[in-house]
Amino acid sequence: MDRDNLVKKIMGGLLIGGLLLGGSGLALAGSDDTGKSAAQQSFRGIIGKRMGIINSEIIQSVLDELVSKGTLSQEQANKITALAEQRETERETMRSEMANMTWEERQAERQKIRNDRVGIWEQLIAENTITQEQLDAIRDGIQSEHHAQRQADLEEALKALVANGVINNDQSAAIKSKLAAFEDEHQAQIQARAGVSAEDRQAELDKIRNMNAQERRAYMQANRPDSNPIDQLVSEGVLTQSQAQQVRQALHPGLGDKGMNRGSGHFRGGVGGPGPNGSSGN
Repeated sequence: MDRDNLVKKIMGGLLIGGLLLGGSGLALAGSDDTGKSAAQQSFRGIIGKRMGIINSEIIQSVLDELVSKGTLSQEQANKITALAEQRETERETMRSEMANMTWEERQAERQKIRNDRVGIWEQLIAENTITQEQLDAIRDGIQSEHHAQRQADLEEALKALVANGVINNDQSAAIKSKLAAFEDEHQAQIQARAGVSAEDRQAELDKIRNMNAQERRAYMQANRPDSNPIDQLVSEGVLTQSQAQQVRQALHPGLGDKGMNRGSGHFRGGVGGPGPNGSSGN
């Protein structure tokens, strides 16, 4: 496969997934994790092909629904939650242990972990805790819940922007339409990534992890999507720069006027991590 196409497929899936739509739904101003249980928080560590970062409340809701339908037993749901909590504890322990390591030691330890790691869903199937059919039901439920939550979050954010006089109803409709098209592109990127081997994806991600902060920024800049939906609306004269900045802030607090083609912190254990100079991408 042509290397430029390979990189675009890999980075397209990563970067588009970390834009407005986010790994776990739109982030709304003022949202936090207060009140979430340890079990709900524990699902943060489910990454990559093992499911993608997902909203912990969503997966708990999906598990509860599947139990109520008889697709899963309560015992199976409890085992899934318990394993997720165990993985989260292990992740926190690992981070504490790595805090006092040199950059080279951290890189070696991360490589060892990657080589030895078995995904949570693979482990559950290997241990006969759940079947492939049950895993498919969990995935379908998460996708459905995730989409519904994302749309609800978007509606809430845009209604607030209209109520505060930042944008009007026509502009709100244009934003929703543009984001819907962008999400279609996201799904196309996911399909494109399906044609990239796991080895190629891992090699490219390993390359990124081994970059220092400056190299990583330059790499992301060179390989990011050409534009994002909010910038497109500015170019089309639908939004002003001032409105675009406020829309970005409402949809993804903390991003502000820095643009939206940046990697997301939701890709835990992905492109971030301290480099040789001690800087951190997370």
